[in-house]
Amino acid sequence: MSQGALYKHFGSKQELIAASAEHLFSRLIEEFRTALSVGTDGEDRVSRAMRLLWDIFLTPELYAVLELYCAARTDDALRGALAPVLFRHRENLLVEARQLFPEAAAQNPRFDIVVDGLLTAMQGAALSAAVLPELASAPEATLYFEQLCRRELEGPFQ
Repeated sequence: MSQGALYKHFGSKQELIAASAEHLFSRLIEEFRTALSVGTDGEDRVSRAMRLLWDIFLTPELYAVLELYCAARTDDALRGALAPVLFRHRENLLVEARQLFPEAAAQNPRFDIVVDGLLTAMQGAALSAAVLPELASAPEATLYFEQLCRRELEGPFQ
């Protein structure tokens, strides 16, 4: 595809990047759903969900998105194009979390902030693992996220 054809569909480089990120997010959510529905190998849904999420956070695609976050910090045009995509992605993630943990979503008034916190912690850990790869393979990482998820989502809720 020529550069002219690209700009016929996207008004700027930033809009193209944002559309690419949105497509990537949709694909990753679908891959997560598919992987979660496949045989569990004895894992419960919390363990499986945290392991699958951690695996996704360590993909080159997610590292590229984290780099976009950093670039958007100092690029107003990129931030303007990317922010609506990130807000929609957050809402999509909350929908997925509510479907995965319906009891907790119904009973825990802090459900959305708990999900946001878990995902933010995983993003930070993934960013650290980009520089210190040994952190990515440490079983303590997924165990920590699993324990945090259980503590926050399996009640009792106040």
